[in-house]
Amino acid sequence: PPSTVFLNTEDLASSRFAHVFEKVKGLDERAKFILLVLMEYVALETSKWKAYLEASPLVFENALTMSVEEMNILQGSPALDCLLENRQGMSDIYAALFPALSDNFPNELPADKCTWERFVWAGGMIDTRAWATVAGSDVSSLVPVADMLNHHICAQGEVQRYKSEEACVRVQLLTDVPKGHQVYVFYGALTSAAQLIRFGFCSEENPHDTVPFELDLEEMTTLHH
Repeated sequence: PPSTVFLNTEDLASSRFAHVFEKVKGLDERAKFILLVLMEYVALETSKWKAYLEASPLVFENALTMSVEEMNILQGSPALDCLLENRQGMSDIYAALFPALSDNFPNELPADKCTWERFVWAGGMIDTRAWATVAGSDVSSLVPVADMLNHHICAQGEVQRYKSEEACVRVQLLTDVPKGHQVYVFYGALTSAAQLIRFGFCSEENPHDTVPFELDLEEMTTLHH
């Protein structure tokens, strides 16, 4: 069934990397997923997802890869604090795992292939391409081909949730699409800051954008009187 090509953390206990995850405790689902993608990439020649991983972008341009100059442009934006928090979280995870895992599992996680840059690549892979195929689940999946669909506010396609009886994820067209035209899907009602941090882009026209601000009600009351 199609679900057998989903890449996710659901079957870690029976996966070929089960012995690694048995030794690593306290990881959240995202950290486990990053580690899994990293190990599949390291063992690319024997990976079930070899063709998929080879076809994936070499760099994901989202919050994890922004340059200092690009971050300076965001000064005063609500996106900057979230971006820095995201990067620090990734840095903390990497420091907690490496080089300890490379020392303990030199075959599965060799130091020369488990660099910070490759770790960020695995994180970008998940942040920009994975989604929860089952509503309400903490487990996200990379779904080959479907994960290549781009976002548009007026998308012609709708990603339907995973159906266990069909063991697949369907993309339902909402309108006719002329031959040769790109099919878009809707990533969700995200603010521009959220789009930038996770996916590395901002929609030119985003009806879901918001601007947070704080009001000092006590001061306003004083001024009013």
